[in-house]
Amino acid sequence: MKLKNTSLLCLLLMLSTAAQAQFALWGVNAKLYGFVNNFFCYDSRRSLMVAEDLFNILPLDASYDAAGHDTNADPSVKFLAMTTRIGVDLTGPEVFGANTTGKIETDFGGYSATGTLLRIRQAYTALEWQDSYHSQLLVGQTWHPMSGDLKPDVFSLATGSPFNPFNRSPMIRYDYWADASIMFTTAAIYQFQYASVGMNGAPSYTYSRRGLWPEVYVGMTLGGKSAPTALGFDVSSIKIGDSRITSYAAMLSTSQRIGRVDIKAKGVCGENLSHMLLPSGFGMDSADSHTLLPLTAAAAWTTIMYNVPAKNSFRIGLMAGWLKNLGVRPWLKEGDRPTIVPSSVRIWGNHAGVSSSLGEVYRLSPMATYRVKNLMLGLELEHTAACYGDMQLNGTVNNLHTVANERVCALMMYNF
Repeated sequence: MKLKNTSLLCLLLMLSTAAQAQFALWGVNAKLYGFVNNFFCYDSRRSLMVAEDLFNILPLDASYDAAGHDTNADPSVKFLAMTTRIGVDLTGPEVFGANTTGKIETDFGGYSATGTLLRIRQAYTALEWQDSYHSQLLVGQTWHPMSGDLKPDVFSLATGSPFNPFNRSPMIRYDYWADASIMFTTAAIYQFQYASVGMNGAPSYTYSRRGLWPEVYVGMTLGGKSAPTALGFDVSSIKIGDSRITSYAAMLSTSQRIGRVDIKAKGVCGENLSHMLLPSGFGMDSADSHTLLPLTAAAAWTTIMYNVPAKNSFRIGLMAGWLKNLGVRPWLKEGDRPTIVPSSVRIWGNHAGVSSSLGEVYRLSPMATYRVKNLMLGLELEHTAACYGDMQLNGTVNNLHTVANERVCALMMYNF
């Protein structure tokens, strides 16, 4: 483990000691939280995966050798504890008439040539005012509003990706509560770990930095914390070479409880959503090689969880997800839509074997969890199917064929 990671771990241990002993550290109260997570997975074929193959996105297209064997039809297993997490919530003195809080959260999901490393998941400071109005200013790295404000009820590390946007980034976020049931949100977001793709199909935050402008999100949430329904809009502008790509996205989500059943759902439609870990990107305009056109993707998911009446916490449920490549500017008539050079299309994941011929993805995932005090056991099945075909001039994909990955996940998690 590198020195900087050792220093971070020492800091967390110091804060946790203070929290457990109910001491204040430099006038700041600290509360430790986290879990020890042991994760087992079986996959029936090779897929686009990250985080030592625990973060499953979608199966790779068939790739045949000289003997006609699909080399990606290769099953594998893995058993790791790298998703073990530790965090500290901080509460400090009043500043500028606001309550001050902070968070430091880390896990072992970083990468190096020799193994996993500690990484920063979240690190922010927040100021919260509760006078005649209620508002909060957050500065630092945390979940993107389109990603983390509502996540599906699954325990797999991918958290619903590629159907749910997945992104944690540095940002300046402001929330304002008009009353207990209406909240307005705006955020200026800067890319870092989760970044847009470039011409080589690999992600890099360089394109966002060269674009100069932050990604901007505005949204509204109705219904309060018990049954929130949210609507959000997002715009980003990046620069690749001499070409600027300005992209737009919209999101609608809801969460409801009916008796013992929890229902969550979210739909997203947007352009060049590669920094959200959605299979999306851009292509070169066939009429002007200096112009890059964003591809539009639509994605939706829902989870239905039933809380079984029992002394201990037992839940069973199902997630369903769907994503489709809609091509370039699908709201225009076919004759008015600009065309692309199919071989120029870049989608997040090209560097890992996902081709630009991806047209559609869907997933069905039943699951069950059993919690006894601090211990949770879980079993989750994932049937993820990807439809590949021939890229058209309008960016859509025709002549589809389907490949599927069957994943079995089991975990034992000890929460603290």
